[in-house]
Amino acid sequence: MTSLRSLGTVVILAMLSLALATMLYRKSAECERLSSRNDTLYRQAKDLEALVDRGRRQMDSLNARLEGLVPSPIHKIYIDRLRERGLQKPVEDLIADLGRHPEVIPYPGISGGRMRFTDLDRVRVLSDSWVYAPFDDGHVDGEAIFGYRVAPDGKISWRIVASRMN
Repeated sequence: MTSLRSLGTVVILAMLSLALATMLYRKSAECERLSSRNDTLYRQAKDLEALVDRGRRQMDSLNARLEGLVPSPIHKIYIDRLRERGLQKPVEDLIADLGRHPEVIPYPGISGGRMRFTDLDRVRVLSDSWVYAPFDDGHVDGEAIFGYRVAPDGKISWRIVASRMN
């Protein structure tokens, strides 16, 4: 009977050992799979970091180029004419004045927004009579060419020449 008991214990221990070995094998395989996946994700993260760095360098390069651009392609002759009409800094004065007159935008805002000139850095004085300006209301945007006149006292009046919604 003792030998039967010993045999039963050995069989139970063997079965437990086999079950534990199977579980360990499965966990080991899962660990290898997860390790491989982790390596793949690490390589992808490194590739994305390199891509982001390249994108940042490109943005820096574009920003440097943008900074080198003049705010408006207006010729000196027009600048002189505008100064004669009372504008001390014609380009800056025109852009600032247009920014204070969103009512000249020919489109209503949507979803509770109000059309306005939100990015005055993109406004361009084209000549002694025209200005290009983008506008938006936070939901939709557009752009327009505005005509302007400068009265002898320096007061600026605006009118729409052409416009479109994007």
